[in-house]
Amino acid sequence: MDINTQINNNRKKFRVDHFDIVISEYINRYKAGTLILDPPYQRTFRWGAATQSALIESILIGIPLPPIFVFSNKNYEWEIIDGLQRTTTLINFLTNKPNKCTFDSCTILTELNGKTLKELPSSIFNSINNARLRIEIVEDNGDAYSQYLLFSRLNNNGEALSNQELRNFLIYKLNSNFYTTVTNDLRSLVSYVRVMNLPKERKDKQEDVEYIIRFFISRKIMLSSVDRKKYKDINSILTEEIQSYLKTTKDNKLKEEYRTFIDTFNYLDNIQNGFGYKTFKKNLNSLPNASVIAPALSTCLNAYKCIDTTIVKDKIGKFYSEENYKKITAQSYSPVKRFFELSKYAYEYFNKK
Repeated sequence: MDINTQINNNRKKFRVDHFDIVISEYINRYKAGTLILDPPYQRTFRWGAATQSALIESILIGIPLPPIFVFSNKNYEWEIIDGLQRTTTLINFLTNKPNKCTFDSCTILTELNGKTLKELPSSIFNSINNARLRIEIVEDNGDAYSQYLLFSRLNNNGEALSNQELRNFLIYKLNSNFYTTVTNDLRSLVSYVRVMNLPKERKDKQEDVEYIIRFFISRKIMLSSVDRKKYKDINSILTEEIQSYLKTTKDNKLKEEYRTFIDTFNYLDNIQNGFGYKTFKKNLNSLPNASVIAPALSTCLNAYKCIDTTIVKDKIGKFYSEENYKKITAQSYSPVKRFFELSKYAYEYFNKK
């Protein structure tokens, strides 16, 4: 396929319309409930007073704002893809908190500092409302991956999102029920939280969600044939395989997978001593490697439930001391090769008679 054909084929996947809208009209969509600020895959609002003030100052002196990208969903509501911080700032100043948002650290219109919009002439308020925004509307083309690609490209500016934060968009578009179950129910499962023992800053980057995805994909590698040769890094494995997993796994099978996840971590929590995976070997220093025992045990959990927990803990400890484990987790293995081979080896180890 030549480059022009590739370009033409891929252009068809992105249906984007654009137009200018006055800010007051944009705000009216929010008031009417047709502007969605918090689709599940979006980050929360995090701008401070100085950054918000700088945005309003820019509008007042005529500096054009970057376009706001929205996704037009099946109800023709606009879900914000890129522009949440700017949109929330406008809403804060013009609707929710006009008498509470105080200008701070403005370097050009210094007379704004220390004041709220309510304390300023109405012409200032009107000037902001009458300013124009460029809106880029992404239409639903039924291709979740192309929408994910657009979302990831747009959201890699500024404070970059983690790979899992970007992947959340794709998962939500493919199966919103799966997304909700993973990010609400499984993520907050007490036994999972205790076994993983992740600090808050890593959870904020959605690492706990990523390890849930790893659990399901590792099981897939253990129980079926997955071609590792087409993957160059862990991110591509998780992104491509979760697509395949969600497209081919029926809802009733997903419910079984959720139960397996819950049973596995409840079991691990019952045999750990408060140190998560380090219960079984103190000097473990790689959670991606150590956590492979969870999907492996999940494939034969009923058998292990019938064995004395002291024996099970000893077997897990020996797994981490095995020469094969040390070989696979050595730096000479690429992350992709390690992920596949460690999944296969863990499966064989824990299913050995």
